[in-house]
Amino acid sequence: MSRRIHAVATLSFVCTCFTLVSHAQSIRWLPNMDSRAHAISADGSTVIGIYSAFAGNSGFHWSNSNTVNEIQLPAEFFGSNPMAVSADGSIVVGSMWHSSGIARAFRWETFQEAQDLGVMAGGVHSEATGISANGSVIVGYDTTNSDQSVLSRRAFLWTSGTMTPLSTLSGYIGSEATAVSADGSLIVGACYDASGNAHAVLWTSPTQVTDLGTLGGAASRANAISADGTTIVGWAMTNAAVGHAFLWRAGQGMQDLGTLPNGFSSTATSVSADGSAVVGIDYVLINPMVLAPRAVRWLTSAGTIEELTMTFAPWLNNSRLMEATGISADGNAIVGYGLNTATGNLEAYWLKKTTPGDVTGDGCVNDIDVLNVLFAYGQTGPNLPEDLNRDGIIDDADLLEVLFNFGNGC
Repeated sequence: MSRRIHAVATLSFVCTCFTLVSHAQSIRWLPNMDSRAHAISADGSTVIGIYSAFAGNSGFHWSNSNTVNEIQLPAEFFGSNPMAVSADGSIVVGSMWHSSGIARAFRWETFQEAQDLGVMAGGVHSEATGISANGSVIVGYDTTNSDQSVLSRRAFLWTSGTMTPLSTLSGYIGSEATAVSADGSLIVGACYDASGNAHAVLWTSPTQVTDLGTLGGAASRANAISADGTTIVGWAMTNAAVGHAFLWRAGQGMQDLGTLPNGFSSTATSVSADGSAVVGIDYVLINPMVLAPRAVRWLTSAGTIEELTMTFAPWLNNSRLMEATGISADGNAIVGYGLNTATGNLEAYWLKKTTPGDVTGDGCVNDIDVLNVLFAYGQTGPNLPEDLNRDGIIDDADLLEVLFNFGNGC
């Protein structure tokens, strides 16, 4: 069939003497919902996050096919907050709420019911916040009291059904793990002193923990670690008592990633596999009581920061990206939430580099893309994956884009 379609394209467009091979951007929104994306799988195929429901927040699993699945929970649980996803998008971890009021860390595999990971001895609540590439190592924290205060948090490592506590820094009381390297060997997070101030930390084993320091202020927190374990990013106070995004590498220490020129503060939320791209949030001070968020990306080799709304304005139709919370391993896909002008809602977004004509987002323009456009031909509406030129209707223009680019990326 591939040859037949290619032949039709050649005959129909024999006068065309060029092929569109450049990469473009596409943006998808989780439509007509108050939603937020929290993370994206390393391979860029899956986004996870929350949307509001009448009974509380519900977790979603959003795939390349534009299918959105709700995280299935045991009957006694009523809401969930997914926080991390395995490299291929098949396993999700986070927290879910029990009808009795407690929160429990969960592990969910596609189309199965979420598994309660429990708590350590003396624990009340728990939350899973990070997962290794293959899903075998999960990190997070539990608490020893019902108010979930940071001083009662205890970082854990979960593997093969066993939850193991992670050591705290000497003299520190609470701890939480936030992320783990692809192979599960390195864990990052924070330890809390008696005053509740956090210090970003790195665990190289359950009993070996290193203080990553601050940017001169009293506190810091590590939010993410690159897949290869070389780069840690997060948030730290400066000596001016302002929080800035940081990047930490062994032998280089903690580096201030700064803010946009008119930014007040910033935080880094996620990092590409090799540490070359970092995403996060930059805040502009509206008044002494209000900070407005803007999604940003740092390109570490160039030492630059950019506001994503400005960088990708041609694809946004005046929408605004407010937070960037996840980035794929290759840096080509970014997720978060923003204001979708088409609906007027705050919605999860999925921004990614694409090959023109690639409907499915797998990087290859082939028979499947042609068939998807043909089967959807004539449909109208926002955010349709087959609407490649984003004019609200699937028509000849979309089919032509697939045919002109047939074979690219394959």
